Amino acid sequence: MIRVSAPIDKIQVDELDELLNEIAPSPWLIRQDTNNNRFFLEGFFKNLESFEKFKRIGIITQILSEESNLEFQSLEDCDWTNAYKKHFKPWSFKSFHWIPVWMKNSYNKTKGHKFLYLDPGMAFGTGNHETTRLCLEELLKLEVDSRKWTSLLDLGCGSGIISLTAAKISYQRILGIDIDPDSIRISKENAELNSVDENLELRICSIESLQNLEKFNVVIANIQADILTRFGSEILNQLGVNATLILSGILASEVKDVKEYFINLSKRLSYNLNAKERTLGEWAVITLSSSVNTEGES
Repeated sequence: MIRVSAPIDKIQVDELDELLNEIAPSPWLIRQDTNNNRFFLEGFFKNLESFEKFKRIGIITQILSEESNLEFQSLEDCDWTNAYKKHFKPWSFKSFHWIPVWMKNSYNKTKGHKFLYLDPGMAFGTGNHETTRLCLEELLKLEVDSRKWTSLLDLGCGSGIISLTAAKISYQRILGIDIDPDSIRISKENAELNSVDENLELRICSIESLQNLEKFNVVIANIQADILTRFGSEILNQLGVNATLILSGILASEVKDVKEYFINLSKRLSYNLNAKERTLGEWAVITLSSSVNTEGES
């Protein structure tokens, strides 16, 4: 096992963070040295051949082009196994807690609260990233709504954190999809950890492969702005009557354009949408509540 590290300029952090969000899961992460406010691109690989496969992606290619700045370090397998754990911290919103599984016995649990134990591995989705946190907070806000939320579609489920949270708050039908087989495997392992697989289906599937045979009360897509707009029609067509769509993976600088795109597209598809937005740091979430215009339908 090897660790590869390279310094990055502060002005590169946002672009790199956006790329890592897009390609997650990947072996790469951003590390900040808080003592001197320096940033590093850091990756963990089985061998040099594995490293070569992941070095030519977007801005990563530029960062790694200065070979004199690259640092290679051999690691014991146990170091690799635990490397990602230092980046996943427990957190909570309202009375719901997301806890690393290795802290299951040490975390102070409040009676009457709900808990989800996670081992994300290399899959995206711990709640420590702003986009995941925004989606989960919006999901839990729906729980107090007077309407009955029964079904949820999780587009790009990653570690399964959104799907499993929905299962914990008693959604009756949950479908989580991802194009990455490792993400589905990790999601299933996390479902088993929490004993919540009864109403949950996790499937290797792309957005464009979804058929409109089933409609959902809630659809959540935490992906990336350009992918959201590319598959806007497919996403909207998964909504049932009086449904809610939660979109993230969107930079705050992009939120206005993405919101306008979905509002205009929804009008063409005969949806009536009320849209609101919220930001956390440099990231944003858009929540759209809709009722499908069924006039003229049989």
